[in-house]
Amino acid sequence: MKVFIISYYRWWNIRQKYFYEYYINNGYDVKFITSDYDHIKKEYSFENNIPKNSIKVHVPKYTNNLSFKRIISNYVFYKEVKKILYKNCPDIIICLIPSNFLGKALYKYNKYKNDAKIITDIIDLWPESMPINKLSKALLFFPFYIWKRYRNFAFKSSNLVLFECDYFRKIINYKKNNYKILYLQKMNSNVERLEKVQSIKKISFIYLGSINDIIDINLMIKLLDKISKKIEVELKIIGKGKKENYFVNVAKSKGINTIFYGPIFDDKIKNDIVSSCHFGLNLYKNGLAIGLTTKSMDYLSNSVPIINNIKEDTFYLIEKYNAGLNLNDIDEVAEIITNLTLNDYKKMCAGAYDLYDKEFSENVFKKKLFKILDEFS
Repeated sequence: MKVFIISYYRWWNIRQKYFYEYYINNGYDVKFITSDYDHIKKEYSFENNIPKNSIKVHVPKYTNNLSFKRIISNYVFYKEVKKILYKNCPDIIICLIPSNFLGKALYKYNKYKNDAKIITDIIDLWPESMPINKLSKALLFFPFYIWKRYRNFAFKSSNLVLFECDYFRKIINYKKNNYKILYLQKMNSNVERLEKVQSIKKISFIYLGSINDIIDINLMIKLLDKISKKIEVELKIIGKGKKENYFVNVAKSKGINTIFYGPIFDDKIKNDIVSSCHFGLNLYKNGLAIGLTTKSMDYLSNSVPIINNIKEDTFYLIEKYNAGLNLNDIDEVAEIITNLTLNDYKKMCAGAYDLYDKEFSENVFKKKLFKILDEFS
């Protein structure tokens, strides 16, 4: 039997290779379909470890995430995927969404081959996660409706829907019972970092990831500025984006010692920097559809507690495991941090690693996924 795993974006190491592993080990003929454009690096390239028989679809490049060129690039991928599906007639499809266009491809293929089994894996919500105000959303109601409709076509033809977090399911009000929650995962961990924490006389914060319109830079700086009034503060930034200069400049304008590394793709170098910090910043603007973030995985897997304002899944898990601080009141959180004892901080570090180990580690992810696929098959 033929299995096709489809993804416009690069989530191979994080998610899709485990689907591939399951089906290959069970004797299926498996192929991975992906675009030849790296969404993060904004260049044509491939990960070295994707299967040799992968189908690489050439798509137009783009440089701005919020652009018409990006829509065109996604649309070209959708059109090519349709052709590939009709030509090869796979028996099982695992499709990562976004890209929303792929929802329509699944729907059309299901009409063409109605005995095919389809798994839709929702790892983000567009346009719900768009960093725009209510007025803009109202003005863009019709194109956003069409955009969501493309994604929602997948639900009409899917035998199984996976959600990255339960918050996504709630937002779209998914009412069928053919779904499972499958959290993100992180392969590498640094439990040794727990033994290296010896001082909190100076608090070092790390921000990791895209520096764009959806993160709340002003809230981060406001928090660090309050803390710096009572204790020495350091900010380390790993990432890139159109707001990177603003982030660095506003931090320095408040007298915060700031180190900007730019993007780092070497996991060892990145983890060494992350593990040298006391807290990871996971602060976003209000009104966004976000339940989990990949940066959280990097913080937690290095035993680094999180300062968080994302609701639902992340909020609940941080409270459950004592893995950091949920920011409801900025003065309260600043006060807690400035008065932390080393013993209490180490408990947070242990909680952070415990959360990673029990909810987001590779072993836990594989166990959950393989159980889901056993039941599905």
